Amino acid sequence: MQTYYLGHIDYWLTGQRNASNFLMRHNESLVDIYTNTPVIYTALAFHALMDRQDRGVIYVIGSGEGQEDDRQYLRGFEISQLMREPEFQTVFLTPDGMTRVWKVAPPALRLPGGAS
Repeated sequence: MQTYYLGHIDYWLTGQRNASNFLMRHNESLVDIYTNTPVIYTALAFHALMDRQDRGVIYVIGSGEGQEDDRQYLRGFEISQLMREPEFQTVFLTPDGMTRVWKVAPPALRLPGGAS
């Protein structure tokens, strides 16, 4: 949904179980069938993005829907665990406390222990 709100996103971050219903192969990558957005559905792939030296700030836009399991079904266990690491700093929380935006600083700005 964030693609429709923002006009463009770089990646769709979701768990493998959820992603499998919405993927197609395009130019050697797995992408969302509706928006052609590349999909990241494993912690390993997300860590690879986080560790890229040539990247800027990563913003992760959450959703207030499906909170009964802390969005674990939609994010998957691996990504849910990863997002609990200190690198993920909350930069926005809606007044109802349901939708959150996290920031992950570029590698050059990340300090040991995840703080930035």
